[in-house]
Amino acid sequence: MTKKRYLIHAAAYNLGLIMHALFGNGTPKGMADVLARLVFALFDLSAAIFRLTTVLFRFLELFWLRVPVSPKSSDAG
Repeated sequence: MTKKRYLIHAAAYNLGLIMHALFGNGTPKGMADVLARLVFALFDLSAAIFRLTTVLFRFLELFWLRVPVSPKSSDAG
């Protein structure tokens, strides 16, 4: 029983070293924090894109779509 326990502890320690070398975090909780930050960053990016497109469409609506067009002159007469 004790040998298995030490083997599991050594494997977990080695896994932590590998995770720290690859991802910068050595624990699963640290990886979960990184993934949560990534999800929130993607959400913030999508919200910023939505705000930018909303402003762009408002600009187009105010300054491009509502430009008064002068009536064509007719040569009948």
